[in-house]
Amino acid sequence: MDALIGLFVGANIFKDAVGLLREAISAQKGEEEDYSEEYKLPLEKCWEENQLVAFRN
Repeated sequence: MDALIGLFVGANIFKDAVGLLREAISAQKGEEEDYSEEYKLPLEKCWEENQLVAFRN
């Protein structure tokens, strides 16, 4: 069981490292990154919808 959990954690670390490498390469080329969709808080969408409803009222 420990080996499976270790494999899962290692695979996620590798996946994140590849994503970070891609971002670093595109930043080196001078491209702008859009983090607005990628890094949202869990309740942020609900919060934005409630703000819109409150504004309409």
